[in-house]
Amino acid sequence: MKSNMKVLVGSIAAAGMLFTATAAVANPVLTVETDFGTQIIDPFLGIDWTDQASAVVSNLNFDNNPLNPIVTEYLASATAINAAPFLTGLASTGVGAPAGWWEITIKATIFETAVCNAFSGMICTDVDFFATGGSFEIYFDRDANADRSVGSGFIDGILIMTGLINAGAAGSFVGDGVNGTGEFNFTGIVDWIETDSTLDAYFTGDLNQSNAVATLQLGSDTTGGWQAPTAWLDFGRENINGLLALQADGNQGFGYQQVPEPGTLALLGLGLLGLAGRKLSTKR
Repeated sequence: MKSNMKVLVGSIAAAGMLFTATAAVANPVLTVETDFGTQIIDPFLGIDWTDQASAVVSNLNFDNNPLNPIVTEYLASATAINAAPFLTGLASTGVGAPAGWWEITIKATIFETAVCNAFSGMICTDVDFFATGGSFEIYFDRDANADRSVGSGFIDGILIMTGLINAGAAGSFVGDGVNGTGEFNFTGIVDWIETDSTLDAYFTGDLNQSNAVATLQLGSDTTGGWQAPTAWLDFGRENINGLLALQADGNQGFGYQQVPEPGTLALLGLGLLGLAGRKLSTKR
């Protein structure tokens, strides 16, 4: 028994060392080429999206039915990149930005269900939201032309990242139907990053996790002179009549979750087979 235990401990220790070596990944780095020269964000950890962005909501309901989801569409430009001591050069709307300014932008679609906790008459005053899925795209553009007033210019740059939004509790909103605030947290995965170093923006290293926190404001609870868009062109909407528009302020972090490589699992399996063979030999 002691001999077998030594073999087992040795096999597990060796497998653990192999796992550590195989799963080690360099910190993600984002390199962008601008009219001001090369900017290197090392490590790339996250993005602070403007607090003057908008979210447009359609099919708002409290059925809590994933087959009849609420759809939230989000467009924003970055004001800063975490771990990088510079701004993206975002103008107040993007239109008319000085020559040489650049931007990083996001387009996201979130599917949700909702449960109303309290009504005042026919108006839900306290509601919990649950994400059922969605996706996001992040772009780099040497021309800072994103226009929040009509929701255009957010997806005309180089696509540098795509991701999927995980299902789960998303957040809550409290209001009276005209005014209100909400806090939300969305987790997700990064399923693709641009790595072509011949382009104006690309990643080195790797990342596969995303976590975004956001606040939504409505009516008198909006800040900074926010104005609702009149159109939502990057989503193909000539106007947003009949839809709910909210001020949105988001921060998005990124990271890498170590997972065992297939080769590691195979070698671990061979180690356990060797252990099984050792046990058989001791029984003879």
